[in-house]
Amino acid sequence: MSNLLKRLFDKTIEDFDKEFCGETVELLIITLKGVNGAAVLENGYKLPSVNFAACVNIETKEISDVEGRLEWLVSPEESKEKGLIYSFEPYQIHHIRCRKRPFMTLEPYMAEVANNCYRLLEYIGDGQSDSRLEELIAKYLKPVVIKDLIGEFILNRAYSWFEGSIDFNGNKVSIMLNSNKNEKLPPKSFSYLKKFVEDIENRDYKIRKFIVKELWETAKDWIESEREADDLTEEYFYNSLYLEELSISEAGDLTLYYGDKEDIFAGHAIEINVRKNGDIDGATLVG
Repeated sequence: MSNLLKRLFDKTIEDFDKEFCGETVELLIITLKGVNGAAVLENGYKLPSVNFAACVNIETKEISDVEGRLEWLVSPEESKEKGLIYSFEPYQIHHIRCRKRPFMTLEPYMAEVANNCYRLLEYIGDGQSDSRLEELIAKYLKPVVIKDLIGEFILNRAYSWFEGSIDFNGNKVSIMLNSNKNEKLPPKSFSYLKKFVEDIENRDYKIRKFIVKELWETAKDWIESEREADDLTEEYFYNSLYLEELSISEAGDLTLYYGDKEDIFAGHAIEINVRKNGDIDGATLVG
């Protein structure tokens, strides 16, 4: 089965048809976010998708809160006339007919949702109700908040992370913390954030020193004028850097994004990956 999962831009309609050869079922599903975009297949067809948070099998009446994904094809002609066709508004119950992709052995880079993936065959409507799904919707709409001296962090269920910010060196640093599947509060990622904040001055100093060392030659290449070249020193580079965004996984790994006030890299951010043990994996220009 895994041999059928070609790279998206190499896929054809025939490949897509072969992937989804499992049973056909009718489901009621609820989504936490709508359709934001689509991949493009080799022949110009678009492949939109949307993840659902829970579903009910119409025939068996069984409910499942295992995350799933729904995919469908849109021809170039349909795309011009109807866009991606379906939007799947979040926090509503959608009635669909779909065909499942058979179970497969997942590669290390693949998410578990790949084994709960369906092809949309028919969108039946959004008028059906189910008390269990409605209870879940009410639960999902209820805010989940971590309040602490360092700040307030609100769960974004659509992306399974907590969002908030902290103040550091006169800047507001955006924070994203991975949440755990059982929604136990606070998640482990929050304890890692507190440890980072306790030592933030020292950690920030080491990271900025690392960036200067790693990207010094790159910075010189980006300087356009002689005046800017004269200004560029390691101290000038170091002082231009500031932390603007931080995300932390449940395993304790950090991804940080630094900006530079002097616009050395023309607005590009600098991505830094830091392991749980504090080792820095590299500095990369992004954005």
